[in-house]
Amino acid sequence: MTLSETISNAEQKLDEQRARVSDAFDTGRTRLKAVVDDAVEATEDSVESGTSTLMEQTKIWRERAIDDLGRLNGAIVDAAAQLAERLPRTELPVIDKLPTPEQVITDGFDYAIELAKLQQQFGLDLVKAFRSAAPAPEAKKSSKKAAVKAA
Repeated sequence: MTLSETISNAEQKLDEQRARVSDAFDTGRTRLKAVVDDAVEATEDSVESGTSTLMEQTKIWRERAIDDLGRLNGAIVDAAAQLAERLPRTELPVIDKLPTPEQVITDGFDYAIELAKLQQQFGLDLVKAFRSAAPAPEAKKSSKKAAVKAA
C-alpha cells in the first residue's frame, strides 16, 4: 500500500469517525431536548396543580372569613340592640335637616364599591398592558414531543 493510499484510508476513517460523533451528538441533543421538554411539562403541570389548589383554598378561606364576619356582625348588632333599649330617647331639633344614618352608610359604601370597581379595572388594564407586551406562550406540541421521544 502506497503512502497516498494509507493517507486516503486514514482520511476516510477519520471522516467516518466524524460522522459517528456528529450522529452521537445529534442523538444526544435530541434525547436531552426530550428530557428538558418533559421536565418543563412536569413543572408546568405542578405549577398548574398548585395554583388550582391555592385558588380552591383561597376561596374556602374567604368563605370562612365572610361567615365568621357575618356571625360577628350579628352578635354586635344584637348587643347594640340590647344597649339601645337602655338608652334614653331624646329628639334633636335639627335631626330632620341631617341625612339619615342609612343615607350616610349607603352613600359611603356606594363610593367604596365604585372605587373598588375602578381599582379592579385599573389592575386588569395593567395586566393587559403587560401581557400584550410579553411574548405569546408556546402551544403544547404533543405530536412533536412524541416524534422526539421516538428518535
